[in-house]
Amino acid sequence: MPFVIVDSTGKVSAIVEKYEPGAVQVNTDDPRLLAFVSEQVEREQIERALRDSDTEFARVTEDLIALLIRKQTILFTDLPDVVQNKLLAREKLREQLTHNSLSPLSDDETL
Repeated sequence: MPFVIVDSTGKVSAIVEKYEPGAVQVNTDDPRLLAFVSEQVEREQIERALRDSDTEFARVTEDLIALLIRKQTILFTDLPDVVQNKLLAREKLREQLTHNSLSPLSDDETL
């Protein structure tokens, strides 16, 4: 039977490996424990979805910057050096995967 920490409202706020002051032992089918585990699983799923969407959104941002450069709305050199370096590094990595040498960020006129 696991040990848990219960808050002032009676909800499980943590599961602990062994007894510690304030911990109580509950059955594995205790509704409070099941609710806590369910909340933790849901939280992990939401955090994973946010991480995945962060990656996708980073690509959207890169594509938007490339579009603005192609349309000459902004110049690549207008971007801060750190941003230029990050974009070029990501482009180089992507190029290694696709073997594509066309770049909206490069100075040559291959576009």
